[in-house]
Amino acid sequence: MRGQGLKSVGGNRHFTGVRFHSRCAPECGIGIAAKMMLGSITRVMGERYVSEDLQSRFSTLYVHGNSRVPNDYVGGAYRRIGFLTWETTKAPAELARVAGDYTELWTPSEFSASAIRAAGVKIPIYVVPHIVKLNQRIAREGRPRILVQADGWSRVSRKRPEVALAAAALGSVGKDAEIVLKVHHMSESEISALLSRAEEIAEMKMPEITVISTWGDNFIEFLRGFHILVSATRGEAFGLPLLEAMANGVAVCAHDQGGQGEFLVGYIANATEVPVASSGDSYFKTGNWWDVNVHSLAMCVKRAIYDMKNGDDGVVSDARAAAAKFNTAMLDRHVSRLLHSR
Repeated sequence: MRGQGLKSVGGNRHFTGVRFHSRCAPECGIGIAAKMMLGSITRVMGERYVSEDLQSRFSTLYVHGNSRVPNDYVGGAYRRIGFLTWETTKAPAELARVAGDYTELWTPSEFSASAIRAAGVKIPIYVVPHIVKLNQRIAREGRPRILVQADGWSRVSRKRPEVALAAAALGSVGKDAEIVLKVHHMSESEISALLSRAEEIAEMKMPEITVISTWGDNFIEFLRGFHILVSATRGEAFGLPLLEAMANGVAVCAHDQGGQGEFLVGYIANATEVPVASSGDSYFKTGNWWDVNVHSLAMCVKRAIYDMKNGDDGVVSDARAAAAKFNTAMLDRHVSRLLHSR
């Protein structure tokens, strides 16, 4: 797509179009969100106003990712929008320097916005949530299928899949359930170590775990084959996979702190707020996040299985109704309001 450099749109004489750039892998959650955002900008502005060609000179530059903007990307953009996220209660001072490249920031939750402000960022910050597609519910036959995700590129120290696996095992004992571990960017030795840590946390031998490293081109279709998604993440700026599960009739077992707490409806576990420094994480250096209680999370799994076997879909139906609010119309309104403003 190449913009035509038109002189005005929506009454804004300064607006001539958007250059769009994402620094996130297209298959990861934030990369998927970037594609959604690009689709929204194109819907609102029209294809002729949007370009992914960074040589095009447009009035607005939209960059998706927590990183500095090279000078040759900035060009003559009079408005520079950065989509930044943060997963703890306070972002480090370095993020304020990244924010200095932009005239305004977008972030997907009030939690993330507060964390970025706490780093000393002074430019305007707008909350622009991620969106999901509400697919038709499908009947899932057979024994409960429980999904746990682990991505070696997504900071295992934050996502804590070993805790989610332990909770899934503890919660499904004697329930004839299948536990599936979806792995990405992890070696066999890393997977083996993860399973060993899960056994130590659960204080029991792991039941049979199905490990999947390929799931086709459509994650949503893969997700729709499960009854329960278990997450032990310490912190999320938003938590897009949880919202995707809610939208597709998959019960979510997780805590409701941080960004995900702004939309999560599911089986909610107890969690304790702890300093990031106590985890020894080298990237998330400041603020707090949450350690979920593995036994509380296991009880959530038990309740979800019990409800499923007894035909009680009240929690799942409420979650689906909550997810329905995060639709393209909501995102388009944000894009229209922000990009059409002077």
